[in-house]
Amino acid sequence: MEATDGRKVFHTNQMQFHPKKATLFGLLVLLFSRKLKNTGFVETNTETELSFCYRLLVFRTILLQKLLFFMELPMRLAGRMFEDLCNFYTHNGGFFGLLLRIITVNVVFPSREAKTYVSAVGIMDMRMELSKDIVFGDAMYYPALSIMAAKAVYENAAYNKSIVDCRRPLGSA
Repeated sequence: MEATDGRKVFHTNQMQFHPKKATLFGLLVLLFSRKLKNTGFVETNTETELSFCYRLLVFRTILLQKLLFFMELPMRLAGRMFEDLCNFYTHNGGFFGLLLRIITVNVVFPSREAKTYVSAVGIMDMRMELSKDIVFGDAMYYPALSIMAAKAVYENAAYNKSIVDCRRPLGSA
């Protein structure tokens, strides 16, 4: 695809949807207008008139994308609450530790920047180092190392620094 006037040129059989530009009225126009270019939120090079079934498929696709945009904030907040509750639970020593801390009024509220705070990925996979069975030169060494590195991307800087510092050989800076 070559760029012209700062925009990419599409092949004749491709469409690009802009669901944020779509309105309820625009979606209704999409259903009853045979040309998708008239909507303002569908970019295409096709000049042919499209059948109602095809327009219905485009309508449903854009409606689903709008629904996903609408659900972004509630899902982000639910994920953050899940992480916070899991860290709250583990930082206080589990169920019985939390009961004891509530009784002694010594409950710990973990900070997102703490070196012990883990993301949802870290909660699901608590490993902090490679298996002892996997050594350098082994066929599984680089795939396992890649998995650990991909997992580290989701953790905060203090957590990653503590992992690196704990694993650094003695005498190195």
